[in-house]
Amino acid sequence: MGGGGPYVSSTSKGAIAEYNHYNPSGPTPSVYQVKYRPGRNYTINPTPKSYTTGNIPLAADTLTTKSVRSPGTLNTIIRNNSLKKLKKLN
Repeated sequence: MGGGGPYVSSTSKGAIAEYNHYNPSGPTPSVYQVKYRPGRNYTINPTPKSYTTGNIPLAADTLTTKSVRSPGTLNTIIRNNSLKKLKKLN
């Protein structure tokens, strides 16, 4: 999705699907449980058909949309520097 911040997924499966799509030959990703303050959230609907580079010009702390690689999963970009890792899940 792009957008200028850390990228998180609502499920481990979704996070791994996104990572594998952009890093097909990469190492096995680490998956973490995280916490963040959503602040002002903007839901992008319909879901973008392609990845966007750079900042998305919306006045929002977080941007959320449905995953195209893992149905039922939401992807969020956190732009307000509130991301905290809680624990490693794998």
